[in-house]
Amino acid sequence: MLRLVVQRVLALVPLLLIVSILTFSFTSLLPGDPADLIIGDQGTQAQHEMVHERLGLNDPVVTRYFKWLGRAVQGDLGTSYFNSVKVADAVMLRMPITLSLTFASAFVAVVVGTSAGIAAALYPRSWIDRLATLLATIGQAIPNFWFGILLVALFAVKLQWFPATGFTPLTESPAGWLHSLTLPALALGLSTSADIARQAYLLAGTEALRDGPLQRAFRDLHAGAQHFFASNAASIDWARGLLAREDRHG
Repeated sequence: MLRLVVQRVLALVPLLLIVSILTFSFTSLLPGDPADLIIGDQGTQAQHEMVHERLGLNDPVVTRYFKWLGRAVQGDLGTSYFNSVKVADAVMLRMPITLSLTFASAFVAVVVGTSAGIAAALYPRSWIDRLATLLATIGQAIPNFWFGILLVALFAVKLQWFPATGFTPLTESPAGWLHSLTLPALALGLSTSADIARQAYLLAGTEALRDGPLQRAFRDLHAGAQHFFASNAASIDWARGLLAREDRHG
């Protein structure tokens, strides 16, 4: 298990490197001048050149990438062109929201998906199995964003049970934190639970087959054979001795 985890972590290194190269390259190909976002359209040529020099925009793309990569491995992700805020600070500012939503949606996906998959496997070809299959198919067909819009329109706008936007930190109010996370966690978790339900269905079905009618019949046959040989051991030994004597006389 530990070896598998290490292999997966090491496999992330080249993947992240490739993603960073593609992202940096595509960003450099975008039209427009980042200096315009910083100083606006009314800036002078001297101001534009100063911003280009400060940000290293006069260097080739390859040079800029390796400079960025050297700072990134040290934790410096640069400064945003839009609001002049450190990217690392912006990421850490939103990290509580991301982690809260990740764990909440994963909890919904695991609980709903596992429960539906096991229930469908325990009652095959029943209305529970058909309902779980139908909901899993719908969950896989509807995109997350569209399902989220439906939840907001119904439970936030019409019924006004939950907020449509906003986030309440857990340290400020646990009830408000759960209240603000309910709709986005359902939107992300229920769609993911469809895949988990299918996997749980297959796994539970396999476990059920291990103790199915065919397996019980084989166990009963094996137990009956053992009982037969144990009850007739003396007769079997007598028959073996008789056959052995006939072979010697023959």
